[in-house]
Amino acid sequence: MKFQCVMAFFLINTFSLYAGPRVIKDNRFKDRGMTPTVGRGYSTSTNTLQSTCFSKIKLTKPSYDFQYQFIDIDETWKEKFSSRNELSGSLKHLFISNNFTNTTIREGEKTYYHHHIFVSLDLDSYYHSLDEGKTGLSGDAIQLLRKKDVVSFFNSCGPFYIRSIGRNSKFFAMLTYKTESTKRDSHFDSKLKSHLRSLFKSKSNDNNTSTDFQKETFKRKLQISVWGYGLGKDHQADLLPTDIDSFKRIVKNSILAMQDSDVGMISSVEIVPWMENPEFQNELRLESTTDKIQFERKRNLEANSELIAEIDRIDSAFMNTYYKGLNCIRSLKEKFPIGNNEYEFDPEKTFILDLAEPSNKKKEIKLSLLLQTVNEENIEKIYEENQNFLFGDKKAIECVKELQNRGIDTVHYREIQTCKKVRSQMVPIKPIFDHYCLPELARVLP
Repeated sequence: MKFQCVMAFFLINTFSLYAGPRVIKDNRFKDRGMTPTVGRGYSTSTNTLQSTCFSKIKLTKPSYDFQYQFIDIDETWKEKFSSRNELSGSLKHLFISNNFTNTTIREGEKTYYHHHIFVSLDLDSYYHSLDEGKTGLSGDAIQLLRKKDVVSFFNSCGPFYIRSIGRNSKFFAMLTYKTESTKRDSHFDSKLKSHLRSLFKSKSNDNNTSTDFQKETFKRKLQISVWGYGLGKDHQADLLPTDIDSFKRIVKNSILAMQDSDVGMISSVEIVPWMENPEFQNELRLESTTDKIQFERKRNLEANSELIAEIDRIDSAFMNTYYKGLNCIRSLKEKFPIGNNEYEFDPEKTFILDLAEPSNKKKEIKLSLLLQTVNEENIEKIYEENQNFLFGDKKAIECVKELQNRGIDTVHYREIQTCKKVRSQMVPIKPIFDHYCLPELARVLP
């Protein structure tokens, strides 16, 4: 009985992996070069975004959580924030560490001490979701399904689509003033915090700083540093505070910039397999005699579509690396001809810039070292490895053909001999291409 219960639990959880939507909260969507949008296709195996295969997308209205706080900061701020469960690598921690200073300043016979107030605005938006009852598939996507061209559908639309996106926006500010005492100026602190509390009051006289207090801020040499993350551009015309009034305007504009439903850093993404979409199922018209066969076909479709997406990604990665290498070789020949004449370069005295860290001289490399790696022979090996993956030992193309011939929804790729080696192929990684191609001159030794 125990064995049967364990097996039943295993099967239920295994099936749920194929059946339900999934929420991604890790760093897969943190790359700012990606552009996730609700309704866009996605592949979990390759972590790539694909086309949007819906027409006239309708979205639900998002909800928001908003936090506004200001905190006195001193040299013990790390201990205080650790008690607040603030991660050492968080953006808040990074901002404070970059803008906090406990150094003293000597001006003539006077010594001044810094005092800080940290201001934080944090907005989370969620429930910004695809309204599937009002959103249909595009005409081209429907035609692919009606023709049973499921491979083309998944290549274009991905095995999954994005149902909803959660976003986060942040605004940080550090207000720093100086006194001749190591202790904070409680009177000035009180006035400054009063203005921070009045940010959201509607009365104009509460939002304008008195002349006397403005003079006091100049006397205390008030400095304001701000950082913004995930803000919309429409309300960012003025993000450089010059005094307390301009700072309050910036805060209000930043809040408006955060409230755009399509603005913010990605915090969570809900993805759904196409097999869970009623219109997809209806247009594909999977024929079955029992619920079990229907389930098996859905399961096969999801697994096989992920494999096909992975094959496509690996092939694209190979060719992207290959063409980047070819362009790097051409650039080396054009920009850095070898020789000792006036417009030629000595490989041992010429240094190439690290494109990822252009200000780091330690990462510069000699032209001779780059030429050892980026040459026709090594670039051709990349192409040959891709050919072997597609048509040689790995037989990726043969795997896809057999899936199509036997029915992408009737057989699982693990049942096909030619598909077993495909998943062992690694995507080519050439760090030297990312760091030094296309090459830029750093310096030449005399």
